[in-house]
Amino acid sequence: MFVFLILLTSVASAQYGIEGFVNDYADVLTQEQELEIKNILEEMYDSGVAEYAIVTIPSLEGKDITGFAYELAEGNLGDEKKNNGMLLLIAVEDRRYRFEIGRGLEPVIPDIIAGRIGREYIVPNFKEENYYLGIKEASLAVRAVLFENVESEYYVDEEEFDIVTILPILIMMVIFLIMMIFAIKQSMKDFKEIEKAKGKDKSD
Repeated sequence: MFVFLILLTSVASAQYGIEGFVNDYADVLTQEQELEIKNILEEMYDSGVAEYAIVTIPSLEGKDITGFAYELAEGNLGDEKKNNGMLLLIAVEDRRYRFEIGRGLEPVIPDIIAGRIGREYIVPNFKEENYYLGIKEASLAVRAVLFENVESEYYVDEEEFDIVTILPILIMMVIFLIMMIFAIKQSMKDFKEIEKAKGKDKSD
């Protein structure tokens, strides 16, 4: 069954390919927009830091986006020794996106950073169906992180994302603590009532 799923993904991804920096199969970008984004990605490639490509498709057609992105990127992006390929796959109709990041880039752009780039730049713009701005701003954020340009307005780090991630956990811990305190108080109250009842029985 697993092999069958891999074959299905391979067949689906074979419909598309990485022919350049921007591969707009979903036709959501104008030529001018493609060129502007291409220039950002080309700068990263020329610097030798990363080979980063964008692929937009109309739909995943029920396929797993993780496997789909891997099939597209594997062997097609990045230097063989540096393993510095990076892909942003966007499935427009499915409202899904996926960063596929080579191992050589994972220390610089771990899942936490990639996730924050997606939340800050891709998600809000895609909700407005502004795919161009979402792709552009995400690419500027990737460039800022790779070039360690902390002065860039698009630069992101782990600090703020960690706060957002930990906050729900802290809230749950506080709620759990309150429930525990309430349960202990209730148990003590019940215990006192039992002891009081025992004392009453002895006096009778």
